[in-house]
Amino acid sequence: MYVPKLMSLAIRGLLLVVALGIVSVTVLRGSSCVVFGSDGIIVVEAGQSIAEAVNEASAGDTIFVKSGVYSESAIVVDKAVSIVGERAESTVLDGGRTAQVLFQVVASDVLIENFTLQNTNTGPLAQAPAIRVYNAAGVRIQNVSVLSATVGVELRSSNSTEIAYCEISESSSAGIYLREGSDNNIIVGNTIANNTRGIVFADTASQFNRMYHNNFENNTQQVWSFGGVNYFDDGYPSGGNYWSDFQAVDFKNGVNQDQNGSDGILDESFSSDNYPLVNPALNLGVQVNGTEFVVEVSANVTLVTWSFDVSGKSLNLLVGGQQGTTGAFRMEIPVGLLSCGNLTGWVVSSGNNGSEKLQYLPMQNAMNTYLYFTHSGGGEGEIRITGTTVLPELSLLTTLTIFLVATALTCGLARKRSHATSLS
Repeated sequence: MYVPKLMSLAIRGLLLVVALGIVSVTVLRGSSCVVFGSDGIIVVEAGQSIAEAVNEASAGDTIFVKSGVYSESAIVVDKAVSIVGERAESTVLDGGRTAQVLFQVVASDVLIENFTLQNTNTGPLAQAPAIRVYNAAGVRIQNVSVLSATVGVELRSSNSTEIAYCEISESSSAGIYLREGSDNNIIVGNTIANNTRGIVFADTASQFNRMYHNNFENNTQQVWSFGGVNYFDDGYPSGGNYWSDFQAVDFKNGVNQDQNGSDGILDESFSSDNYPLVNPALNLGVQVNGTEFVVEVSANVTLVTWSFDVSGKSLNLLVGGQQGTTGAFRMEIPVGLLSCGNLTGWVVSSGNNGSEKLQYLPMQNAMNTYLYFTHSGGGEGEIRITGTTVLPELSLLTTLTIFLVATALTCGLARKRSHATSLS
């Protein structure tokens, strides 16, 4: 008979925690945007103004932009806010082919995420980026698709910025343009394709930038550099980038690429990339109990669909390829998501119910496990990668619920013992 009371106490505790986290609910003056929470969440609906929301926001606020097409430009981001689209493919900012810039970021610690940005001025004299970061640091641009701009992302006098998991294509000048001493930036996991130039370093002071796990595909000129020292790989076994215009063999592995056996990295360096990838890299977003992870797959086959099984501690891939071919896979799995106590303890299998066990080459650094394996089935098939530990198995809410129930149970038992003692 104590169970309903204990659950009631747990639920009341959870409601109290949630209530404490919600400090204010405020309607912005002159706008139909609504702010929730102590830091502020400003919701922008289709037909409203992103620029107005930025103007009304305070440092630390999140501006959540609902799906829709927004015909705006020259949005000046002058405070440390997060501007997050609902979905990258459906939250579109269109410059109408006249915009000189879409987002002008002049504050540090800004996040721009989940947008399609398109159609800046691409005239012969234009230098019109979709995003310009000017004299700022700690800016993050991720999961943004840029289509048909003069420049996809321009960094001017900016450092410690991260451009991650973006798709930048059809830029008339450059996909990414660094100038005026933009240094110590990270460019990772992007597809930079079909641009006049993939990436430009416009001066010798724009240096010490690191680029890895990007796909440089079919740019007229992949890299243009005026000088300076920049890095195009993340060391071994993490690796470098995929270059569509570079071909070599993959028979070796190891830091010096002198050990027998393939590892998904070409045996020869390419310009400043010491560890170029054999195949393009694809990023899979995995969410476990509210924690986001990125699993990277570099393969020569098509990934049809995929899933992550928490209870089975496995990543499951459905792939398609040409019959009679051998599929080659290089997987990067965050150790914070899925791991094995023993590096050889992984199980890689194919076929229904994982009936066929595959041989693999395991590698690891502090952040990720790397598994290279081949699958000779060809055509459509299932691949299962199984570890032994899913680290974020309990969410904060689940842990809090357990704690509250345990506390209530302890208090209830203590009261019961006290009552029984008083009766005796």
